[in-house]
Amino acid sequence: MDRNVQKQTLIELSNFLVSTGTPLEWLKNVEQVNLNELFLRLKESGRINNDVCEQLNTVLKTKKPSLKE
Repeated sequence: MDRNVQKQTLIELSNFLVSTGTPLEWLKNVEQVNLNELFLRLKESGRINNDVCEQLNTVLKTKKPSLKE
């Protein structure tokens, strides 16, 4: 992935986490972010509901994003 796209993705993901009141420490390894795990933690914490979590995971199954180059 292009470095600029990678940086912008992390910025937007960080903004999303901040907007949901999620600690940025949940991004343990910014080189390899497990979005399925992150969305599950957001659901379990009540920051997103089950429908949103399922929709996000459906999208991930369709297209596999990667922050690795």
